[in-house]
Amino acid sequence: MQQSKSEGIQHIVPMETSGELTISLEGESVQAVLVYDTLHYLTVHERRALYGEAHRVLTNDGVLLVYPKHHQSDEPLWNLKDMKLEEVIDEIECANFSLNRKSFKNLLHNYAYTEGVVLSFTKG
Repeated sequence: MQQSKSEGIQHIVPMETSGELTISLEGESVQAVLVYDTLHYLTVHERRALYGEAHRVLTNDGVLLVYPKHHQSDEPLWNLKDMKLEEVIDEIECANFSLNRKSFKNLLHNYAYTEGVVLSFTKG
């Protein structure tokens, strides 16, 4: 948070939850939702709820950015271990999002850089 302020980035509000999958924001009130290395913790039902809430709070020109770590070909773990990247994309698109771009980047994960993909979606 401090680093973003020092870089001149404003309007970042951390959201703390107790595990509930509702976002306490008004509908169409944010321009970006970042889901970074979390999908593998969630069941398919919980992921659908998350996508629904992201869709609800995003403005019409907003973006959903997803780093789907731990899918089948990227250190498989827990609820994504049997899912291919394309299946993760299909799941998100079924929640009324459209994939705009796949960006392959070096990303920080567990204190080390690793190659991963960030998926950029808009409301579909």
